[in-house]
Order: sequence, then structure tokens, then C-alpha cells
Amino acid sequence: ANWLRISLFFHALQIHINLPETLENAITMFYEENGALCSDVDTQLESLVLIISKSDEEESCKGKLFRHLVKHFFSPRWVSTVDLHWESDLVFLVSESQSLFNDESEEFTMVLLRNAFIYGGRSDERKGDLQRLSNSRLAIINSHLSCNGLSKYSPEGQRLSLPHFIPKFALDPDFDGIVQQSEIDCPNSDLCVYFSEYKTQFHPKQLTEVVFQIVLEEIMRKSEGKSSEGLFLAFMRDMELETTLSKLESTRILRTASTAFDSFVGTPLGMLIVEARLV
Repeated sequence: ANWLRISLFFHALQIHINLPETLENAITMFYEENGALCSDVDTQLESLVLIISKSDEEESCKGKLFRHLVKHFFSPRWVSTVDLHWESDLVFLVSESQSLFNDESEEFTMVLLRNAFIYGGRSDERKGDLQRLSNSRLAIINSHLSCNGLSKYSPEGQRLSLPHFIPKFALDPDFDGIVQQSEIDCPNSDLCVYFSEYKTQFHPKQLTEVVFQIVLEEIMRKSEGKSSEGLFLAFMRDMELETTLSKLESTRILRTASTAFDSFVGTPLGMLIVEARLV
């Protein structure tokens, strides 16, 4: 797999670079003077991008190289057949997409992440309405989502409120970002907790928007043909799992946030799933 990644890198260089020394410098990074491949060769996406960044190529040329690499490393064919460095590549894409691709980053990142989620990973790790999406890759993304306080708890450890995410398409231009619970008593205690303080609390916003759109698409796809009652019950089921989560359970879940989940309840991704069901 290392040979494949090196071959792809040099192929991209030959297509896009303008300065011969860029190719020469890259060769010295990977090969010994006798032509043998260096024993400590590093083909992670971050390292390949760093080589390009340090070159004297024009910024437009570097941008084309970046796009060429990530489009290939996150293509359906690649992610379905090559596992080498998938985790570090995914983390790098999530962390650096906005700085690398500027205004195109949200739409471009969505396409790449969707490929990674759908075509990467093992089929036996996928369950429920998100069964097309890889749990191991979702878990990595989940660890990069954050909330301004995952929830508030009573002294007894019961949840009093939950964080929320309001997608761009649902925002009114005049909306101030906060919906306070009305003074009218709610007949359902779980709904009271869910709607107690409805405001966007997720960051980074761009990554959250991308992940939400992918999750929403999958839930909509699985919801075709289902009755309104069935969709409402699915929302209530997932919502109650969140609202009844104790502080002790939440702490335990967050301590294992770096591993793949059987369920994302109690995590930022778990809340995005509930929000998508509500939409």
C-alpha cells in the first residue's frame, strides 16, 4: 500500500508542478542515493501535503495538488480497498479541510467524508438507520465534534437540558439563536428536557454541518415509505435515550470516546442523530 501511495503522489506531482526542483526534492524524501526506498518513509496524507507546502510552487498549483491527493485517497475505490493510514488521513482531512480548500471546503469535504463513511470499514460493524456508514469512521469524526457543555445535570445527576444543532437551512435570518422553553407545563418530561434550551452549541460549525447533512441524508433514505407515526416514535425513542442518560453514564461514555461505538448515545454525534430525526 505504501508503494501505491508513493506512486499516486509522484503521479500528481508530474501533472501539476511547474518547478523541476519540487520533484527532485520529493525524490530525496523517499529514496536513498542507491535508488532504494527509505526505510522510514512516511506516506500519511499530512506528510505528503507538508512536502508540497514547503515547495516554492505557486499557491494555485499547491491547491490543485492538495485536491488531487484527497480526491484519490477518499475516492470510493480507494477507501474500499486500502486501509493503510485511513485514520490519520481522516483526522487530517477533518482538521485541515477549511484551510486547504477555502470556500469550497464544506461541499468538497462532504463528498469526501461521505465516501469514507459509506465505502470504508467493514459491513458487519454497521447497524440501524446508519447501516451504510462505517462505525469506526463515525467514531473518529465524533471525537472531533464538540459542544459548549454536552448537557446540564441536576444535583442528583439527572439531565436538565441537551445541546442542539440548528442547520443553516433551518435558520431564519432574524433568528437570535436561542429558543427558551415556554412557561406552559409540558405533558412529557423528556420533551421538556429536550426543548428546555434550544440553541446551537456545536463546533466546529463547518464540520458539524457536513456531518449533520450526511446523517440526515441517511435517515431520510431509510425513512422512505414509513408512516408519520413510525418516524415520530423513532424520534421519541432516540430522544428519550438522551434525556434519561445520567451524569455517571455520560462520563463513562465520554471516557471511551476514542473507540468505535455500538451506540452514539451521550455523544455529540448522538445528538446530531436525534436532531436529524426531528427534521
